[in-house]
This record gives sequence, C-alpha cells and structure tokens, in this order.
Amino acid sequence: LLFLDKNARESFQVAKVDDLTAWRESRTAVTGTLSAEDVSANEWNFTVGPGTDLFRKLQEMPAKLGDITEKISQGIRTSANDVYVLDILKMTGDAITASSEQQREVELERATISFFLQGREIKPYQILHSGKCVILPYQIRQGRAILLSKQEFQEQYPNTFAYLSDNKQRLENREKGRMKGPGWYGYVYPKNLELMASPKILVPDIASRASFALDEKGQYAFTSGYGITLKDKTQESVYYTLGLLNSKILDFYLKKISTT
Repeated sequence: LLFLDKNARESFQVAKVDDLTAWRESRTAVTGTLSAEDVSANEWNFTVGPGTDLFRKLQEMPAKLGDITEKISQGIRTSANDVYVLDILKMTGDAITASSEQQREVELERATISFFLQGREIKPYQILHSGKCVILPYQIRQGRAILLSKQEFQEQYPNTFAYLSDNKQRLENREKGRMKGPGWYGYVYPKNLELMASPKILVPDIASRASFALDEKGQYAFTSGYGITLKDKTQESVYYTLGLLNSKILDFYLKKISTT
C-alpha cells in the first residue's frame, strides 16, 4: 500500500508486513524511517529492520554485474520438445543412442546434439546431468548460429536428418503451419543459440538461494534459466565472479532486490 499527499517531505515511513493476517489485527510489522532522497526514477528497494545498514552499503558498491557481462540471455525454446529433446541411452564415439518422447530409439550424430538442462539441474557450483540431449540443427559461424542447409544436413548428419524427417509433419505444423517450407527442421524462435556452445555461467529462473554454476566448455543447452557471459576485458577470473555470485552476502542482497 502506498500513501501519498501533496506536501513535500524529507523522510517517510515504511512498514514491512510479513504476516498480513497479524498486521490486520494488531498492525504488527517491522517499521523504519527512510530519506526521501532514497526515492528516485530507479526501482525502489526499501529495506527496514535487521540488515538495513548492510543492504545500504551493498547498494553503494560501484561495480555491478552488468558492468562486466557481455550478455545475460534466456535459454532456448525449441517449440517441439517432444521431437528435439531426447533421453540419452548410450554414447559411443561420434554417435549417440537416444529415445524420443514416443519411446522410439534412434541413433544420432554426436555433433548435432548438446546436453540439455532445465532450471532444476543448475545448482550452486554444480550442474546435474539431466540424462537428456537436444538436437541443434545449426552451426556457429563467425559468432552467429546458422541453420544448416538441407544438403549439408543430409550429407553430414544423415541419421539426425532422417529422424527429423520422420517428424516433418509435426515440425511443419508448428504455430499453424508457420514452419512449412525449406527450413521446416529449424526452431520457430532461434534465439541465443550461439550462447549454447559458449562457456557461460548458468543460473535457473527459480531457486531458493543463489544458484550459479559454470559451463566451462559450452557443453550445455538450457531452458528455464539464464546464461551469463563475461566481457573479454574483464580482469577478474570467471571463478572469482562465480564465487561472488554464490556467496552468502550476495544471496542476501539478491533476495532483497528480486522476487524470492
């Protein structure tokens, strides 16, 4: 609840209500007085009670995560997980045996897939293997993800192309037939695909505490989360940054400025 009047004030009161029922009965809440200078065009993060001084000190730190990141990106959306995402059964050399949602066992070329993560497999300092892979019918060229041509796909990766061809009707009919045409085997929204093959810090979109993990070799494609890449000129190592992001102090801060 926000109460305003027409008179300018140097300070204002904030009440933090953790239990709405108790507050309705007894007006029990953690309260504090803040300076009107704390209200700006930026987002409002008002903290009262224990930890207020620490929160304000952290707010004043000049270096922000955005200052050292090249990109913070969402995960992929295949728009047909039942076709593109498979359970890994066996890996041998350049081949992988997997089963689709229809429980059909297929052999695919290793170069056409990445390990696939959902947010729940991303833990502090640790990536849990989901046992799944995702088909990426793209190649990274000059930092951009380019859909393989039909000829390239058939010649270089005949097994994977044959599997997708068996599901051609399903893929073509996505979004009311939007994918009918020569690129029917591609994603409807091919965003951030170049990130999947890059080293990155991963974080789930929902977590009970700061949960950042490092995909050091760019082995994982992910959904339900974010990938963070650092600028080349960043002096601090990625391990140092990872340690900060998972620390108790930044976990405290993140919970104050975001939806817990």
